[in-house]
Amino acid sequence: MISLFHGKKPLPDEHPARPFVVTSTPTMAELARLIASNSWTPAAFRYQHRCNANWLCADFVALDFDNSMHLEDARKIFCDMTCVIGTSINHQREKNGVVCDRFRVVLKLTERCKSVDDYRYTVQQLVKRHDADWKSHDPAHYFRACREIVCVNEAGYTEDIQPETPYARHMRMVQVARSTGPLLKISCRAENFLKTGQIFDDGRNCTIRDISRDLYRAGWGIDKIVEEISKAPFDRQGFCGRGDDIRRIAMNSAKYVERMRHGK
Repeated sequence: MISLFHGKKPLPDEHPARPFVVTSTPTMAELARLIASNSWTPAAFRYQHRCNANWLCADFVALDFDNSMHLEDARKIFCDMTCVIGTSINHQREKNGVVCDRFRVVLKLTERCKSVDDYRYTVQQLVKRHDADWKSHDPAHYFRACREIVCVNEAGYTEDIQPETPYARHMRMVQVARSTGPLLKISCRAENFLKTGQIFDDGRNCTIRDISRDLYRAGWGIDKIVEEISKAPFDRQGFCGRGDDIRRIAMNSAKYVERMRHGK
């Protein structure tokens, strides 16, 4: 099972969200035929609307390779797996000044994955293992039709789902926070601390902790929190004030906020 885009052929810079219609793939040969002539995604989506919030399940994972592996090496590496390998539209064509092998590998999962977090984590591990394009790990990522199918293997072993660990989930949330800037208005006490360095009655570390929580709730990334708190004119007597110490407090504050958000 995959989802095919049923709409006007998208332009090179377009990323359509709908409609992506679920289509049966009883064999890898049928999968190869479909992905050679359609824009597609490995997952099924609620309302045929491609986004992470609507993700339902997937039978396959797909990895893109762009100048990180030779095509012939991929055929050897994945020869024992149930897979399809196809070249992308820019294979051996100049892109960003580089001519190289560009292709994707579609792997069959041992069982249907019904957890978007487990799916994301499984693809992340495969991306790291094979040095694939990082964009592949997005559960809602879609792929344009392959230019040419170079390998179809019906009788190999399948890829096991790797459940997301609690630590991995926490790091994913922190990574999202690091990549975002301020999204909401910060609290008055946080704004006052950053301007004046005023310490609360319960002490300096507790003040930094509470301000970190306020800023994280407002959508500030960890790096931004550490940078701004480090610049605040608070009393550093008896406090080394190193960025590592502030970062430790900020990271613990982020963990606390995430636990509260999810009732843990």
